[in-house]
Amino acid sequence: MQYCPHCERPVGELRGDCPHCGRPFGTSAPNSAAPAPAGAVPHAAEAAPPGPRLAAAAGTGDESDAGDAPLDLAFDPRDPGGDSPSMESVPPVSVAAAPGPRRARAAAAEPAEGPPADEVARAAGVARPASWLGAPLYAWQALRRLPALRAEVAARSEEARQSEKFRREAFAAWARGHGREMGAEAALKPFVEAVLRANKTLQGFTEGHAADFERFRKLDGAIADETKAAEAQKESLTGSLGTAEADWRQRSETLFRAKAKLRRGEIEVRNLEQIAEGKVGPGSPHHGRFVELQGARATAQGELAQAESEERGAKAEVARIRAELLDIDRRLDARREAARNDPVRRRVEEGHDAHRLALEEALSAAAAQAIARRLVPADSPDAQRLGALREAEEAAKRAHGIHQAALESIDRTSIAIGLAIPAGLVVVLFALLVVLR
Repeated sequence: MQYCPHCERPVGELRGDCPHCGRPFGTSAPNSAAPAPAGAVPHAAEAAPPGPRLAAAAGTGDESDAGDAPLDLAFDPRDPGGDSPSMESVPPVSVAAAPGPRRARAAAAEPAEGPPADEVARAAGVARPASWLGAPLYAWQALRRLPALRAEVAARSEEARQSEKFRREAFAAWARGHGREMGAEAALKPFVEAVLRANKTLQGFTEGHAADFERFRKLDGAIADETKAAEAQKESLTGSLGTAEADWRQRSETLFRAKAKLRRGEIEVRNLEQIAEGKVGPGSPHHGRFVELQGARATAQGELAQAESEERGAKAEVARIRAELLDIDRRLDARREAARNDPVRRRVEEGHDAHRLALEEALSAAAAQAIARRLVPADSPDAQRLGALREAEEAAKRAHGIHQAALESIDRTSIAIGLAIPAGLVVVLFALLVVLR
């Protein structure tokens, strides 16, 4: 079997143009014709047989000869076993986009390059002092800049994490929908086999913890039933709370009017006493009015006492209903928290998430290799979309690297010197004042 020297796909003969990538073969020798040095590891396209020799089903993970049956990678890592409950995702780990063997060796040989110094300086916002005399100003500027810079680093880190997650999920989704095309490529066999192994591991983990998953499902169902009953109870209590609050407002208004009525009666009594100059006894012409006002004031005091009692009762009823609503929420939160903090459940979920993430990374790596091998036409919508996601991830990681380097470039020694100089001057001035006295 001969291979195209450009795209490394199998061709019948090296004449004219490649039927896959369309580029002319020219006079260069194909990779398959070049003798490999002793001890060299052959390229995937050279070492693999010409046809797909993989398992027909993704769930078996069998790497033995399966004939020419089409490969199916269209499984969902979020529901590997069909019956397993949905798990919460764990934060993704940083993985490379699965470069090929040659690209990986070339990348390992290249020296690591840091972010550009000018961009790091712009992100830092402060320049190191040329001498210790500028340390106080540098310390003042750096201490003002550090909180904002730390916030920017955290924001860029989250953007990089999200962009990596979006890219990985998009690549994995594309791989699940193009399993047959990838299985037909001999050069992609190692990556497809890695996907099958990861899927087999995930399914084995799910089957091994089927009893735990069933217990979790029953517990979640019981909590869901309790939540449904609690919501119905809360709806009824909310209606009662509205009625109680309306009654409380009415009682409060009645109490306000009773207080106002008593104040008016007291004012009228004081005014009458001032007019009569304190002479409101039985022989006074103002005695009758004074007795009438005294009776009105006593009546107002009784109405006020009753209004205060009714207002306190209405307020207590509102507080009781609110406390009952809070107690329902607390009980549900305690049940959910106990379910989440179950050590067995946490251990099983963490293991499931790790295996699921490994499967997603294997799918993403296979998709990245398929794109690198030009299995996806460069001008296709899929290639443009996936390429845009990869560029967004690289840009987000680059921005995070720049801001992280800017944070690390802050000179803590200069800050310490800048803070020590004013403190030393204060001590010297204080000592001079003491001596000169």
